[in-house]
Amino acid sequence: MPTLRPIVYDVGPPPIINGRMTNDFPEQFPVGSPYNIKIEFRGKTGWCISDGVAVLARTGEWQYENIPSNRSEEFRKSTRYSTPEEALEVYRVWREKTIALWGQQIETSKNP
Repeated sequence: MPTLRPIVYDVGPPPIINGRMTNDFPEQFPVGSPYNIKIEFRGKTGWCISDGVAVLARTGEWQYENIPSNRSEEFRKSTRYSTPEEALEVYRVWREKTIALWGQQIETSKNP
């Protein structure tokens, strides 16, 4: 019998909300929180990384997700992944870059 996989993986909140690292207050983001980013299966088009409104493209930019009939093939190629593992790796890279950039901005504001 084949093993079934979940169709949604909760990967937690964005790394920074309102200028604070979400690691500082994880209790506000339990699994299933509507604020958490999710990796979702979208049928034959594959997997996506979603915040509920936008999806994370391979470029590391969030793109608004139109209704299915208004999504171009280019959009699908840039925002869909073959496996949840591939999507998770793209998310991890984005998260680390976001945290690094935020840290640089904090340092710059301390030392103008």
